[in-house]
Amino acid sequence: MRKEVNSVTIIGGGPAGLKTAIELLKRNFKGSITIFEEDKEIGKPTHCAGLVSLDCINMLDQNIPRTLIVNRIKGAKIFFPNNRELIVSKNRYIAAVIDRENLDKYLAEQAMLRGANLVKGIKVCDLDIVRHKLLLSNKETHSFNTLVIASGVKERLTKKLGLRELKGKLPALQWDMVGVKDLDPKIVEIYLGSRFSEGLFAWIIPLDEGKARVGVATLKDPLSRLTYMVTRHPLLSQRFSHAKRIKTYGGAVITLEAKRKIVKDNVSLIGDIAGQTKPTTGGGLYYLSLAASYLADAISKNCLGFYEKMWKKAMEKELKIQLALRLFLNNLNDNALISLYKILKDTDFERIASVKGDMDFQSNIIGKLMLSGLGKVLLNPQLLFPLVSALAGAIF
Repeated sequence: MRKEVNSVTIIGGGPAGLKTAIELLKRNFKGSITIFEEDKEIGKPTHCAGLVSLDCINMLDQNIPRTLIVNRIKGAKIFFPNNRELIVSKNRYIAAVIDRENLDKYLAEQAMLRGANLVKGIKVCDLDIVRHKLLLSNKETHSFNTLVIASGVKERLTKKLGLRELKGKLPALQWDMVGVKDLDPKIVEIYLGSRFSEGLFAWIIPLDEGKARVGVATLKDPLSRLTYMVTRHPLLSQRFSHAKRIKTYGGAVITLEAKRKIVKDNVSLIGDIAGQTKPTTGGGLYYLSLAASYLADAISKNCLGFYEKMWKKAMEKELKIQLALRLFLNNLNDNALISLYKILKDTDFERIASVKGDMDFQSNIIGKLMLSGLGKVLLNPQLLFPLVSALAGAIF
């Protein structure tokens, strides 16, 4: 499919849409670029926890202001339902917590400085893919040649394209809190188990001394689970006994979309709406940055099909392996998670993951750990059947 390209319209003024515009303009794109953002202010409301790898920051923008980095992280503690933990850590910084609100503003400034037209406070209400027109909330219409949908988890427009609903969309809720006790400022905490989440996990991300971002993403009842974590959990609640909530964030993460169709006619998807997130964690800033490069190349070549081809070539295997792990974990009850903890402890998970682990490309370490612990998994019915089911779900 080839189309003459003289204008690009982007729906969504978050990192996915803004990064696409920037990548296009870096390639000396000669047509017009218009970005529609339905909110009146870029970066608000904030939905993301803001934890990314240092590689991701460089991928987003090598000149990103250091003032956007809130904290630097060396590793993580993963807690299981028996309150035992696995520690994955390096002797150097591997990740950072970024100021997502001001990151979005920075990317918007870069896009506009390069020549993009950013329209704020205007919602795209409908699209006509045949006539190449958008209906806007101010009752005007906008004609497009090439359309990029970067709408986050909002699916109204993709449903009009006939695309199915996103799989694995989990509501998320988090609080910024001060006065948190026993907080290691360089270590993220992850909490697994049914009391915390159905479908992902809960987290404590340190922001500063005694200050943390505490959250949960789960299929059901994020508020009650987060409240339990902070006020009623036998161990954790003691750490929050004198803590104060200073900010609330809401949103959603995508975890089960490794095989999403991302191009239809002259319309392409990027970011969360394209399923370009890690099934293991729901994070997507690195992946959308990579996708923006492929999409900009495809638009510049007047061939959107190149975008989908390059994305699959680069990421299909990685995402399927992560998807298999996510499906496996989703199928485990608390007792099975405890069994998994024992296997991981016995198979030297902490050392292997600390040395070989990569936040953004996890397939290699997942493969190594599966091979080292496969014999014990095969002998445990609590783990064997979920594993077989997960592999089937990821492959077919």
